[in-house]
Amino acid sequence: TATGPLVDYTYADNGVYDVTLTVSDGDGGIDTALISVTVSNIAPTITTFPGDIEILEGQTVNFDALASDPHDAGLSYSWDFGDDVLGSGQSTSHTYLDDGIYVVTLDVSDGDDITTDTLVVTVGNVDPTITLLTGDSSVGEGLLANFAAAATTPGTDTLIYTWHFDDLSDDSVGAGVSHTFADDGVYTVTLTVTDQGVGQTTADFIVSVTNTAPIITGASGDQTAQEGPGGSADFSGSASDAGDDTLTYTWNFGDGSAPQNGQDVTHSYADSGSFTASLVVVDGDGGMATRQMPVTVVDNLPPTAMLSNDGPV
Repeated sequence: TATGPLVDYTYADNGVYDVTLTVSDGDGGIDTALISVTVSNIAPTITTFPGDIEILEGQTVNFDALASDPHDAGLSYSWDFGDDVLGSGQSTSHTYLDDGIYVVTLDVSDGDDITTDTLVVTVGNVDPTITLLTGDSSVGEGLLANFAAAATTPGTDTLIYTWHFDDLSDDSVGAGVSHTFADDGVYTVTLTVTDQGVGQTTADFIVSVTNTAPIITGASGDQTAQEGPGGSADFSGSASDAGDDTLTYTWNFGDGSAPQNGQDVTHSYADSGSFTASLVVVDGDGGMATRQMPVTVVDNLPPTAMLSNDGPV
């Protein structure tokens, strides 16, 4: 209530108000008049708001804002962090889990109107961190070597593990892989971990690959033979190698004659008697395997049996 022919009044909230004027004289005469006043709302004013921000993925950002309103009523603060996550409160925080550019929106409401402001958060990518790298540091050629790794990223990127084996073979992908080295030597195995962004991290692992001796899989020959050129004995051998070495077959006939090279050979014994023939298989790195077999050489006697890995047949 106010008195006087001219008064000022401030309405604290918007709405429609009826103003009643009462005029009285000193003798008890009274008259009244009624007018309607429509008060419009004034939206809040954001007075404090952060500027654009640059951070790295996985970092937490603190946001603080302040707004005023003529009504001096309680204001509500609503945040949209630009990555499908919402927040509330005059002060709040948020962690960005992936690199990118995000528009942060603040809405301040007094219950009737909303005032909005925005800022930009630029989130940089962080390279992965390799936390585990293990494997067989020593292995024979032709045998499986196993490798395993683990890595972390502060973001939500899917990590890709790529292995390079330094032996002209194709790369392998996966947190755990196996590989066969075809030849002996020292190899640098390189692991590259890549995230979905542009970040990548590499680490090396040294593997010493030792030579594996060949294995004779078959050796056969004439168990008996006739002496002289007409009674030659035939010999045949086969072998395998875990690596990719070239194999050399050498036959010694036990009679003082010169050795012969080749998987399949023929030899004539000059004298009768009992002899031990041997097959020596050598790979390109010096690995060796041997196999022996008895041979009986008789006078003018045709061959009567063949010798195999399993004995006479």
